[in-house]
Amino acid sequence: MTIETLIATMKQDDFDFLENMNIESNAIVANQCDRFDYKEKTENEKSYKMISTPFRGVGKNRNLALYHSKADICLIADDDIQYIPGYIKIIEEAYNMLPDADIIIFNLLDESDFGRRINTKIIRLKWFNLLNYGAVRISFRRESIIRNSLSFSLSFGGGAPYSAGEDSLFLLEAYRKGLKIYAYPKTILRLNESESTWFKGYKEKYYFDKGKFVSIAFGKIKYFLLFAFFIKEGKKSEIGLINCAKWMLIGAKKKNKNKVFFDFGEIGEV
Repeated sequence: MTIETLIATMKQDDFDFLENMNIESNAIVANQCDRFDYKEKTENEKSYKMISTPFRGVGKNRNLALYHSKADICLIADDDIQYIPGYIKIIEEAYNMLPDADIIIFNLLDESDFGRRINTKIIRLKWFNLLNYGAVRISFRRESIIRNSLSFSLSFGGGAPYSAGEDSLFLLEAYRKGLKIYAYPKTILRLNESESTWFKGYKEKYYFDKGKFVSIAFGKIKYFLLFAFFIKEGKKSEIGLINCAKWMLIGAKKKNKNKVFFDFGEIGEV
């Protein structure tokens, strides 16, 4: 079983930052910068590759790393995480224990007060409990992803028109295509506190983008889920409850030309 870490990062000149991440596997780095460049490095029997491009958007760069991978198992990573010692053995254990798994989602230690879902047992995930897992917790069998033509959205996430959500759309599309997705109750990484590149407060754009995401992801049941989201997140609004609801509805109703892939019953647009 070969394992490779796929890292989306920005403005790197070399591989030095990998040391802080405690990488124990081969790695492919998709580096957003202002040049086209390719570098390779072998160290301690590990292979590192860096593809530097001026392409913006986290989804685009996750896809770039994925397309260059040849591993059996891939991990999604950002440059602000730190793997715990021995995490590779945990991943191998998980896939050996769950031979039918296409995607396994692990726990992380989060030093912020954001509050993330913690896996307490092995469970098979369904569409309704996929939305609380960020990209850096996701591992997958590369062959399953390639065979089902899965990729990360170019419209959602850091550097894209709509902030965040590329990870949830990826998981939802995988579920729609019948891939088996499991939560696994062991921790493999720590998320270091860093300033978000997309979150600028609970203001107009935050709620507009949430409305857009829910509309794209869930189609005909979007208004039910928007109401549930409003009950959960409206109290955090910095623009008042009425404006919170207004901007979510504007986001949900706005339509452009490009079709996207996931929906319950109708084709979403972005």
